[in-house]
Amino acid sequence: MMGKSVTSRLLAQKFTDAGLKATCVEPIRDNKLIRLMLKTGAALRWPNVFQFLQWFNRVLYEHFTLNKLIETHDVVIVDRWMLSAFVYGHCTNVWKWLLNLTSFKLRRPDVNIVLVGDKHLANKQLDSYERDNELQKEIDLEYELVLTFADLRETLEGRRNTYAVSASGSVEEVVNRILEKLEEVWYGTREGEEL
Repeated sequence: MMGKSVTSRLLAQKFTDAGLKATCVEPIRDNKLIRLMLKTGAALRWPNVFQFLQWFNRVLYEHFTLNKLIETHDVVIVDRWMLSAFVYGHCTNVWKWLLNLTSFKLRRPDVNIVLVGDKHLANKQLDSYERDNELQKEIDLEYELVLTFADLRETLEGRRNTYAVSASGSVEEVVNRILEKLEEVWYGTREGEEL
């Protein structure tokens, strides 16, 4: 089984193969304290501290790394930026004012892709979030609410930036579905139409 990070890297490679300068980054992967809190369960024991650390890490990452990448690349795929932090924070009972802070002063993504359905966990040791089956059920429900809100926002305001893509099948199949969704979003194509 392959994880979301493998899917993100393959997606970046597809953009590169198409002649675009693309990269995939995961800010929490570079932060040892955040990874340690996930591994040991401290993220679940102290969700407010964990949420604040993630936000502070993203602020620093955006300032020192992400802005430069955006200037020098055609496509920057950020694995686990804002939406996942909000969803996990909400499901771990982070204080509401702190959840609101987590999006303060951060660059908004052009498009959020939410992989739904089968989970493809890489052959690795699971972190405390991934080991908690009840939390994962809550996370799935929260993402459903986020997607429902995205549907409503599109209906009311004509704007949308969050889309569901099925995670079923091989990584290659998932990446192809993501590319199809992005073509639809960026170029206005519909299922069955060609570019």
